[in-house]
Amino acid sequence: MAASRLSDAIAAWSPQHGVAVWWLGQAGFVLRGAAATVVIDPFVTDFGSFGRLYEPPLEPEDLDKVDLLLGTHDHADHIDPLGFPRILAASPGAAAVVLRPSVNASSNSSGAPSACSARRSAP
Repeated sequence: MAASRLSDAIAAWSPQHGVAVWWLGQAGFVLRGAAATVVIDPFVTDFGSFGRLYEPPLEPEDLDKVDLLLGTHDHADHIDPLGFPRILAASPGAAAVVLRPSVNASSNSSGAPSACSARRSAP
């Protein structure tokens, strides 16, 4: 599965300076620099009626060194109500930032616990 290659590449890259960018499909990206790893709009499950055109490139749990999880806006292809809680569980020190309508939609549409509210855990 290609997922392991992508997650291995992300985990192995340790920059001294600069930023690396990986595309996760849909509108999702991982940005990794020397000081932080930021994940933007990762839709990495097959949730929703519109589905995906291809298999997600990695499992949400593969994103286990995230410092910031960002959901930019309340569209179904940007906020993954099943993936966001799993990413946050894999990266317990991550801050999560999404708009309030996205948090409400996440907890109402999936039945999954809403871990998508802004939070910061102590390291």
